[in-house]
Amino acid sequence: MEENKKLEDIQMQIERLSKEHEDLVKRRNELLFKINNEGLTEEIANSKEFEDIEEAERLIKDTIKQGIKIILLEQKKEAEGKELEQIKNKQASNLYLPNAHMINRIFDPNTNTLFPYGEIEKDRFIPFLDKAGNVLAEFNAQAEGNKAIVYADCDLNPYDKEVYIGINSLFMEGNDSKFIDACMVYRAMHGIQTPTKVSKKNQEKIIASIEKMRHVFLRLKYEIKNEEDKNNPIKAEVNGYLLTLKGHEANVNGQKIAEGYKILSQPILMEYSFDIKQIIKMPLELLSITDKTGKTLKNTDERTAIKTYLFKRIEVMNHDKKSKQSKVILYQTVMEQVYTTSEIKELSKKKNKEIKDFILNYLEKLKTEKVIKDFEEIKEGNERKKVKIKL
Repeated sequence: MEENKKLEDIQMQIERLSKEHEDLVKRRNELLFKINNEGLTEEIANSKEFEDIEEAERLIKDTIKQGIKIILLEQKKEAEGKELEQIKNKQASNLYLPNAHMINRIFDPNTNTLFPYGEIEKDRFIPFLDKAGNVLAEFNAQAEGNKAIVYADCDLNPYDKEVYIGINSLFMEGNDSKFIDACMVYRAMHGIQTPTKVSKKNQEKIIASIEKMRHVFLRLKYEIKNEEDKNNPIKAEVNGYLLTLKGHEANVNGQKIAEGYKILSQPILMEYSFDIKQIIKMPLELLSITDKTGKTLKNTDERTAIKTYLFKRIEVMNHDKKSKQSKVILYQTVMEQVYTTSEIKELSKKKNKEIKDFILNYLEKLKTEKVIKDFEEIKEGNERKKVKIKL
């Protein structure tokens, strides 16, 4: 309302100044008439009235021009706001999952020691190895100066990973303006493809996660397969923040209708994953599952993390069937996608059983969708330990 009043005042001022300008033009014409018909040239010239009229005209024109500029700018903001209002409900139809080794290492509080606290050497790189000991990439965790950038009291965690994946997906399949807000990210994370109200608590949680990742700086050094010369891989390096965003706000009729971010560049782990050709696309419908009664199960942060991890593991198995890639998934490993090692030890028997039952439920979904042929739960004594996947 205040913004509308401001525009109305500007429009009234433009109308008043336009009337004043008309009066000045009229007065100038009267002076010209006297000069031409009454021969009062010297008297009029000495009065400097012409100079005063010209100066007044200049000021009026400048003021009108500035007022019109403000109105046009507000109209542009309003048009952009209306566009954002429409695209806020546009969702991706797939999740894009970056390289599993890399994203799990970065977002796993049990292993993400690649971010040392305190001072680090400016050009020191920390190697990231696969299980065979091969260097997959090298990290540099510096931010400003030589300071490490992950705070001791807010490390990256599995929830941040799900937020990151949601943003990746919106970058790939969202709107052309690359605008995102907390509600859009929440829906992308949980596979919700219809306009859904998101609680203030969940919005604040997502924004806190985004703000954290906007300040995490990485430098990745890695190799890309050289198709022309397989013995000489291409050496590559990318560096930047986990998320490169700009805060963005839009208003319509003076009312704020969109507050979020614009994604300025492809998320760095996506760029890395595309370079090494290790990106997995997961249809959002695979996030929707039902219980034994046919009731759709609510997508919680915990369940979403479990589902994306299981799908990613199975996709890696499917694309690498000839290798020694294990077809067995440990319950412990799945739980580590959600909890720290100490938190897992403290889980109640009821919660432990609930998680394992949910894992089997989701594998049944993947079996129905023909992502896998079958699966088998393996026990050690009476303890449910792992699941074997049949492709």
